[in-house]
Amino acid sequence: MLDLASPAFLCVFLPLSALCALLPVRGRARTLIYLALSLGFCCLSLRRNAGSVAGAFLLLLPAAFLCRVGRRGNMLYAGLCLAALVLSRLPLPDWARPEGLSYMALQGLMLAHYYLRGGRDMGPGEGLLCVVWYPRLLSGPLQTPKDFAEALRGRPEWSVDALSRVAVGLFKKAVLAERLRPLALCGFAEGAGPAEALLTLLCAMLYVYYDFSGWCDMGVGVSRLMGVRLPENFDAPMRAVSLSDFWRRWHRTLSRFFRDYVYIPLGGSRRGRAVTARSLAAVFLLSALFHGGAMPYVLFFAFHGALVIAERLIKARPDGRRIAPGRRPAPGRRPAPGRACTLIICFCSFTLFLAPDVPAFCAFVRAFFAGGAPMVSTLAALDPVTCACVALAPVLFFLEPRLKTPPFLLPVLLAAGFLAALGGGYAPFLYAGF
Repeated sequence: MLDLASPAFLCVFLPLSALCALLPVRGRARTLIYLALSLGFCCLSLRRNAGSVAGAFLLLLPAAFLCRVGRRGNMLYAGLCLAALVLSRLPLPDWARPEGLSYMALQGLMLAHYYLRGGRDMGPGEGLLCVVWYPRLLSGPLQTPKDFAEALRGRPEWSVDALSRVAVGLFKKAVLAERLRPLALCGFAEGAGPAEALLTLLCAMLYVYYDFSGWCDMGVGVSRLMGVRLPENFDAPMRAVSLSDFWRRWHRTLSRFFRDYVYIPLGGSRRGRAVTARSLAAVFLLSALFHGGAMPYVLFFAFHGALVIAERLIKARPDGRRIAPGRRPAPGRRPAPGRACTLIICFCSFTLFLAPDVPAFCAFVRAFFAGGAPMVSTLAALDPVTCACVALAPVLFFLEPRLKTPPFLLPVLLAAGFLAALGGGYAPFLYAGF
């Protein structure tokens, strides 16, 4: 499977993309070249027949027609989100279920909304490229057609910042995420003890973060090298002071999509507490469907949804609107208790996100009380590189918003990521399966 951290991409597809970006062409010619690259990436990356990409568009046609003829278009677009995600999760034949189908369905939805609302900045070729633009095809970030049309007019940006995004993203995925993945899953294995369960508790969220943000960093960097700016998908989630704040910082583009296409059309926070709770519940239900609809995802998003609804209702006025924040804390003072509680909840709940099924999660919980080797013995059995990654991952997680990659470290990060990707045992990006 071809993705942004696979050896085939790094050795062949990335240099080819760089050469195409440097061609002295603009406008429609460059769009056609980029469209050929993206469709080629589709054919090489999707495990099943890439022709099923067209099926993602066909799923949208009936609901798009209803939105066109309906009098309450906003409400119908909220229903369209549900229709697109439910249809993308039906037990379809193998040829009709490519990886990244949920992303393509939502990008197709935004494209249909854009054209039905009179958008004229994008032709058919640019519209198709908006949906299949390969640096964000399998794992996002989502981008509105209007923003993509503006970004497509940019010039290739061969800067240290763009190259560092590629290097850091590759290092996150190929080195940190790949070393953390066995530890994040070891607590679900048969016969796991307290040490394995504790490792899973500590590594689950870090693995998801480095795997997912690694793709996003690489996608942003590769796109900038090709002259297209993508939106940022993370805004320092480790600084979140509440769960509502966490979901505004984590997978920002998906949260923004559900806000604009589901939460606000359903009433948002302007029609009382009951409507606010209903709208938030719909958002988290659709989030579970987006991630596959398996029971661990349903429970994960139901848990987070219930806590977010409780937060919003506590902070809301009787009409449902949020209470205006009071005086900001003085410089140097931070809401440490809220941040600590949020991180504890997230670190614990992401074990449910990674659980293969509910019985495996229950076995993971029981493993905390089982007998087994102590933590020190378990760590001693790991290789030195894995132990170094276990020690480095949480430090980088909390310090990343303040860090700037020095130029002299770029070759080191690229070499480490490239060698790790070539070393074998490479796992596809986690979010490519959604």
